[in-house]
Amino acid sequence: MEVFLDIGFTLMGGPKDSPPKMIRHVLNLEDDCSEVLYDIVFCENHQTSDSLVNSLEKAFGLRINSDQRREIANFWQMQYVSAYELEGASAFIKNLARSGLGLHIVSNLWLPFYQKFKIVFREIFNMLSSETLSFEEGIRKPSLEIYRRASDRSGALLAESVMVGDSVGNDIIPCAELGMKCIWFKSRPMEKHQLDSKRYLISRYIDIYEANSLGEAQAIIERILLK
Repeated sequence: MEVFLDIGFTLMGGPKDSPPKMIRHVLNLEDDCSEVLYDIVFCENHQTSDSLVNSLEKAFGLRINSDQRREIANFWQMQYVSAYELEGASAFIKNLARSGLGLHIVSNLWLPFYQKFKIVFREIFNMLSSETLSFEEGIRKPSLEIYRRASDRSGALLAESVMVGDSVGNDIIPCAELGMKCIWFKSRPMEKHQLDSKRYLISRYIDIYEANSLGEAQAIIERILLK
């Protein structure tokens, strides 16, 4: 069995606001710009914040002033500085690797967050068999194509694989559509109505499990292996 893992708020935490949300606020963009922002931030391979700013100016026909550039550059840096390992993440990966499972990353992210991921998890990085990253692929979750690419890269059969992620929309539903077993890691607190709404969305799928910790996720994977 192969295990696919998200990064953001599955293995690693960071600032509360996502990069697209922060940029929309800084540039005073309307909500209907969100999809374009997500594509620019997560589907383009920007090596510097200046490259990102240039792409934003071109996409929206803006002239981004020096203060706005500084805010975006500061957030770029904060994504690196403030990112941290979620409780038990390294142990979770080590334990799965010791069980002989193939481990694969599938994640929507940009460069600074990924650079910190490689440092935070440097001791177990070689335990990961493959990575499929949105900013390298030019596509992002919840597209089924990014999961198909991850499957092709890993050599895994999706019907015999498990996805572990925190996002119902990006991780759980698309992978359930592809016939994968899914573990929804509820890494962030939510109101009861939010929980009920998400549970309703996944209620028509089979083989979706809930975990409140990575330890619980590991136990679920172990039970799946015994079936």
